[in-house]
Amino acid sequence: MAEILAFCTRAVPKTRVMYKTNLTYRQLKTYLAFLTSVGLIEHHSNEYTTTTKGQSFLRAYAQLQNLLDGGAASFRVCQEIRALEQ
Repeated sequence: MAEILAFCTRAVPKTRVMYKTNLTYRQLKTYLAFLTSVGLIEHHSNEYTTTTKGQSFLRAYAQLQNLLDGGAASFRVCQEIRALEQ
């Protein structure tokens, strides 16, 4: 879903979203319907655009990814240090 929101920062047609995100038409319809229903994306004349709420979601998602990536890296470093100590 984040990939769809990130791609739709400018108005883009459904087919371009489908090809860019590597989704089937059926999958894309499901995701677009959900994103539209929760107000993360807007649909105007066959083009989709990420809303302000969608942009806020993307920022929060990026922060969460950074937190998790940092945590995973820290965990790996701790494991490597323990292995060296043994």
